[in-house]
Parts: sequence; C-alpha cells; structure tokens
Amino acid sequence: MQVVAVIVTYSNRFHLLEQVVKAVFREGVSEVWVVDNGCPKEIKLQIDELKNKTSDLRVFTNQENLGTAGAYSLVLDYGFKRQEDFFFWFLDDDNLPCAGSLFALQEAYKYLSVRIANPVLYSYRGNQWKDDLAAVTKGEIKGPLINGYCGFDIFRYLKSKFSKNSLELIPKDINYPIVGVKYGPYGGLFSRVDNLRRIGLPNNEFFVYVDDHEYTLRLYRSGIPQFLVYSSQIEDLDMSFKDGEDIFSPSISLFKLYYSFRNTAFFYQQIKKSNLIYFINKISFHLIICYWSMFKFLQKPAFIYKRIKFLFNAVRLGENGIFKEFSKH
Repeated sequence: MQVVAVIVTYSNRFHLLEQVVKAVFREGVSEVWVVDNGCPKEIKLQIDELKNKTSDLRVFTNQENLGTAGAYSLVLDYGFKRQEDFFFWFLDDDNLPCAGSLFALQEAYKYLSVRIANPVLYSYRGNQWKDDLAAVTKGEIKGPLINGYCGFDIFRYLKSKFSKNSLELIPKDINYPIVGVKYGPYGGLFSRVDNLRRIGLPNNEFFVYVDDHEYTLRLYRSGIPQFLVYSSQIEDLDMSFKDGEDIFSPSISLFKLYYSFRNTAFFYQQIKKSNLIYFINKISFHLIICYWSMFKFLQKPAFIYKRIKFLFNAVRLGENGIFKEFSKH
C-alpha cells in the first residue's frame, strides 16, 4: 500500500513540521509532500535543508499563504495527474501521529474493504475534539448540525447546560473503535486518491476553517463511506484557539475569528433544510453572544462594541456568500 503523507506548513512553524515529518517516516509512509504555504525566507531554507537530508520528501511552494484550501488544492491537483494508485494521509504541521497510527489505518482499511469499497478513514483526535470522543464512546454520528446557525443549535446548547453527564475519556468506554462519520478534518484524513478525484478540489474561497468540512461532506453526499478509527491517534501540538481564550479575549487572533465565523455562517446557511429552525437558532445565537458580552461591556464598552460589530459583520458576509478577505478595518 503506497501512502503519501501531505503536511501543510506556514509562518514560523518549522519546529513543528520537523517533528511531524520524522514521525510519519517512522510510521512507514512511502513519500512525504510538504506544502510551504508562504513561509518566510529563513523557514524556506530550513525546509530545503530538511529535504536535502531526507529521501522521499517533495516540497510544494506557494509564494504567499493561500490557506488550507489553497494548499491542499495544490497537492491534489498534482496528485490527480499521477497515473499510479496510492493513498493520501493528510496532516497539518502540528498533527503528530502516535506510534502505530498508520498501521491502524491500514488494518482498518483491510477490515472494512471486505464489505465496503474504498472507504475513507480518519485518525482519532478525541483528546482535543469532543465530537471524536462522542463518536467512539456513544456512537454519535459525527456530522454537521442541519439547520444550525454558525454551527449553533439552541436545543443542543440547552441540553448540554442541563445535562449532568460529563464526557470523560475512559478506555472501557470506547464502544465504537471504528465508527461511521459524515465528514471530518483534513488533519488525519486517509483516502485512496480516486475518492478525492471524484469530488474535485477544495473551495479556495474559504481560505481557512470549515473548508475541510465542506470538502469532506462532498464525500458523504457522493455516497463514499467514511469512518473514524480510534486506534489511529494524533496528538495536536498546537491548538488554533488557546485554552482560556474566548471571542472577547483581546489576545485572540482576529484573522482566525473572522474566517471561522464567516465560513461557518456560509457553510450552515448552505445546508439548512428548515428556515424556521434555522431562524430560531439565528436569533438564539445573537442573543447569547450579546448576553455574554454584557459581563464585560461595563469594563471595556468601546472594545466590546467593536468586537461584536466585527463578529456580526463576518457572519453577515458568510450568510450572503460574500468571500471578502480579512481586514482589521
């Protein structure tokens, strides 16, 4: 089984990239394709040095950061033109595979292939992502909230607030070691190239955030089965949003907030089926954001007002399908 690991990196993250490259080679991949997504000159030199002393490593270069959508489009376009059959294993530069993670994917693929043609698999990231944990412990099907607004559902929100059940990772609770899902992230995606050929390239207008959900939901809609594999585990070395940060934190990246809210608003508006439920979730979402802001408004009224205006503008653009680039002003 020929496996090509694809790792996307950007900015000054070579210290993370190097760890992941070494890890995937230890896992036994055939090749590693690194996407230099607009890295600064000094990082490019380090990547070149790594390439020169590492066999079977290919580097793709974007002169500027084109986001995850643009980065994966670059390698997919190249991969689709190759004649031989092979598997992609997608990873971000901070997705460190645990020992045996690739072998677990390969074994799961063999097991499933007895009765399912060309399944798509995902490595497990439940130590950071609750929906992965809920899938393997409770059998909850991981997928988008139809009629959710920006991924928000008031009924689920209230249920979580009043529920006494806490979700803790206990080995005996892993009841679904291989469980079907409807979509997944780029980080940990394992697929035969033909599956991805069928659904084409990512939507580059997303730039970053939610583009992976939009892309992999196409697999589900095309009838291509997808599964989360608990025994293939990935450790996230660097979370996009830090512990303790919220949407009103002065230190949080406005760039990340903008694309997260804009893209999520667009994605969920596109898949809604009930205008009424969607509207209820929309009103609830706005009210809850305003409610949260009240506790900080008296301390920093100008800052809070500006932040709410920024967030609601990003949501408005997403709902209307306006893919305006990020601007601080």
